[in-house]
Parts: sequence; structure tokens; C-alpha cells
Amino acid sequence: MGRALRMRQKIGGALMTVDDDAHGSLSSLPCADPAVTFFDTGQTTSKSCPGAPVPTL
Repeated sequence: MGRALRMRQKIGGALMTVDDDAHGSLSSLPCADPAVTFFDTGQTTSKSCPGAPVPTL
């Protein structure tokens, strides 16, 4: 996350965060729509998403 924040500080723009530990989990989350909109239109968002629950041991 640190790299993304530093890049945004240098070039500006929006940063959408998804708080999870699973690659590819976005499709099953309620915040998938903003991500799909970005890929379709380039429209950005600074929303965050709670993500899928992180498993505990």
C-alpha cells in the first residue's frame, strides 16, 4: 500500500482500496461496480471497500 500512496502523492489521482488478503476477490464484493466502471470508462474513485473477511487461524 505504501508504494501506491507514494505514487499518488507524486502524480495525483484517485486510489481505491480493498481491504482483503485475496487476489481476485473483487468480483464477489459490493465494491466491484466502481472497479468495473474504471476499467470500462477510466472514471476513478477514492472509495474504499471492506473486502472479504480475512481468515483467522
